[in-house]
Amino acid sequence: MIKKLIPLAVIGLLLAAVAVQLIVQATEEEPPVQATPVRTGQPYMGDLQVELSYNGNLRPEQSTVVTPLISGEILEILVDENERVEKDQLLVRLNDDVVRLQAEQARANWEAAEAVLAKSVQGVRPEELQNARASLEQAENELQTARNNLERTENLFESGTIARAEYEEAENRVTAAETELENARRNVQLMEQGARQEDINVARAQARAAQRQYELASLQLDYAQVRSPVAGRVVEIFNDAGNTAAPGNPLLSIVSDNVIYAKITIPEQHYGLFQQQRDSIRARVSPIAYPDSPPFEGFITSIAEVIQAESRTFVVDVAVENPASLLKPGMFVGVDFIVEEINDVLLVPDTALVFREGGQVLFTLEADDEGDPETFIARSREVETGLSDGGVTAITSELSLEHQIIVEGNAFLEDEQEVRVIGRGDAK
Repeated sequence: MIKKLIPLAVIGLLLAAVAVQLIVQATEEEPPVQATPVRTGQPYMGDLQVELSYNGNLRPEQSTVVTPLISGEILEILVDENERVEKDQLLVRLNDDVVRLQAEQARANWEAAEAVLAKSVQGVRPEELQNARASLEQAENELQTARNNLERTENLFESGTIARAEYEEAENRVTAAETELENARRNVQLMEQGARQEDINVARAQARAAQRQYELASLQLDYAQVRSPVAGRVVEIFNDAGNTAAPGNPLLSIVSDNVIYAKITIPEQHYGLFQQQRDSIRARVSPIAYPDSPPFEGFITSIAEVIQAESRTFVVDVAVENPASLLKPGMFVGVDFIVEEINDVLLVPDTALVFREGGQVLFTLEADDEGDPETFIARSREVETGLSDGGVTAITSELSLEHQIIVEGNAFLEDEQEVRVIGRGDAK
């Protein structure tokens, strides 16, 4: 009897275990699927600029060191440091006593040479020729008188009445009278013929040389007044009144900074872009000295023709108008080059875009009508993109401004996946 009861007990235990298992399975519930937390925003219309940003230093349009061209005592310095000056403005006066006298002497010499030339060209005056002819007639008379005297003296000498010395003296008077007559005749002849052409040429050359000497002396006199060779601002004065100035020793320094230049070094990879779009690229210059001021607008004036082999870079010069002289040579500046720009375009943050097989997509939200009102369905949308810069990208395909787009938490989302919004805001 006992042996028959044992199998029945085993069977009962097995049936009880199965029943318990079925009850447990029936009472257990499957855990709910958790919606993915995301943050959202909205597309917006805006302007997009593609920028390249680099740093550099400012330099003036022109830097000029003013030196004297003659030596002399500095009588007066007529400008101060940081004063603006115009081209040809008087800066320094030097002592000009010596050069002034030299100029006056040179002018007198020039006037004398001009008078000689005029006389050579015009010939002698009538009264001068008349006097010369009178002198010739007198020389002829004196020669005749001397000869008559010599004839009488010779007769007296031969008769022994006078000494030989008196006779020789009479001979000498005749010789002298003959010489005077010859000179008088030559003088009258020259006056009647006028100056020779070669003599006129010599006189003209001498007058021209005298004029050049005067012009040189006048130039030296002008150099005693030191004037500004350029318009600009006096940045440093190197000397004082009372000292002696000399050629080669600087008096002061002037910079022309109405336009100032930023010298920017740019990587070689952008050389073609800058060459092709030079006229359309805008530049915004931001000095670190004025962190709270808006940037200064600039434009490219030159692009280096040579790539620096050591650094693989090239140099671009950017000009900036500086009428208020706020920008100073040597300032450190940042320059943003706007190489491309589009206006009134649909923009989304770069974080809204994810790569999926076939291209870029973004996810929009749709209400889950059958589920929890706090959960949404993520819809994958393939989009076409345009320019991208500054953390935003232009969307060129169809997308509504009313769409809520997922901007965070979208890295591993799939189409139609449930999501839960934990934050909202603009896509900006």
